[in-house]
Amino acid sequence: MKRFLKRAAVAAVGLALGVSGCEKKKDAPGVKTVKAAAAATNVPFSYINSDGEYDGYEVAVLKEIDKLLPQYEFKISGMDYEATTVALEAGNTPIAMYTLVRSEARKTKFIFPEQYTALTPVNFVTRTEHKNLNSLDDFAGKTIGCVVSWYNYTFLSSWNKAHPDKKLILKGYNDTSDADFINMVNRGDIDSALVYPSSFDIIVKELGITNLRLTPPAFIADTSFMLAKNETALCGDIDGAIKALREDGTLSRLSNQYLGYDMFAAYAAQFEAQGTVR
Repeated sequence: MKRFLKRAAVAAVGLALGVSGCEKKKDAPGVKTVKAAAAATNVPFSYINSDGEYDGYEVAVLKEIDKLLPQYEFKISGMDYEATTVALEAGNTPIAMYTLVRSEARKTKFIFPEQYTALTPVNFVTRTEHKNLNSLDDFAGKTIGCVVSWYNYTFLSSWNKAHPDKKLILKGYNDTSDADFINMVNRGDIDSALVYPSSFDIIVKELGITNLRLTPPAFIADTSFMLAKNETALCGDIDGAIKALREDGTLSRLSNQYLGYDMFAAYAAQFEAQGTVR
């Protein structure tokens, strides 16, 4: 799932930086160079820092994967999401790093590791006076704005099928940003929409909106790297590395470093309890 907040165009398209920084590995026989496309503005997951280097949680995870897989040399290239999907389908770029959900629609064109690299809360935004709206149950009969191609629409549609007596009124859109939805809620055009907390904080500050709030997480999205369809061996190797990094606590350490908290400790129980909707 692309982040709900529309990303700005990446200014660093074409910039390629090695992940390991180890020339010996790159020059070693049998080492395969692998390009990974990343956003330069997806803070705190992937961005260019003040030193002009790629940084962020996903970048750090890829660096740790690089250490565990001596047969690969990973290089990050700046690319916007739309260009990345074209590059993956054409076979020019094996990996995309955009905090992506493994949706059924994406799985028809691409492949994903079984292991997730991140857990991200997704919350309802509503007006502050609606103090009784806090859970999916509470929003029964309320209008929820959604982009029909996004994962949140799939999740809420599945909720409606499983809870016919507590249906949400889904108002579908084709190309609408988080800022648009937040403005709609602010004007009273819709009762709510689903957004990431990080997006909400940025948007309400920029727009000067003070009468909206977030509910507790409606659901937890699991995200991972996305790979070109023919990269099955690479995908399997990355999957095993992610599993090892999760088990030895590296992913939790990186989460604390870049997000300020352990997302796995915070959200794994809710994620497992909710089940996975594709």
